[in-house]
Amino acid sequence: MSAIYESTYGLSSNEEIGCGLIDCTKNCGRPSYSIKEWQCENNNNFNNSLTARCEGEKQCYDTKTKQNFYNNKIVDSINAVDTSFRERLRDIDFWKQELKKSLQTNIKETGDLRGQRDRLRLALLSMDLPTQINMDNCNCKRMKNTSEIFDDQVEELLLKVWLGTNGKECCLLNSSKQIIGKTLDDCESQIT
Repeated sequence: MSAIYESTYGLSSNEEIGCGLIDCTKNCGRPSYSIKEWQCENNNNFNNSLTARCEGEKQCYDTKTKQNFYNNKIVDSINAVDTSFRERLRDIDFWKQELKKSLQTNIKETGDLRGQRDRLRLALLSMDLPTQINMDNCNCKRMKNTSEIFDDQVEELLLKVWLGTNGKECCLLNSSKQIIGKTLDDCESQIT
């Protein structure tokens, strides 16, 4: 066996082969170590490695703890934002429905106002026509010569209504026209 060591490592059989126990002054220029020095050096290296490993594991643990903490924080923040976003969407949907209802109500009211406006216009026209006919009749009677004037009950009623000798019918007719006209103006302003 010593021949194999000598041929492989270039060592004699009385030299030891081990971690740092070889006389390195022959091969690599380092001083040789004794067993105690080697054990002390290896123990120091082992302790330093163990300390470094413990520090590394502690840093890994701290990093994982911080990562989990921040991941949980991020998830909580996302959940809070998501919850508030859903609430905001519900609010938006609610107000959208309210605006839609209000718009439909306004459209219906506008349609009703247009119908009322048309009826008021017809009412004014229906009041204007008899008044106009009465006025034309009275004017025609006035234009006649005195020999053609014939006072009768119809003429007296026409004059009473038109000229307001009694005053009630004419006043009622005029005030009704004013009220209908004012209501028509209000209706027009509400439509626009």
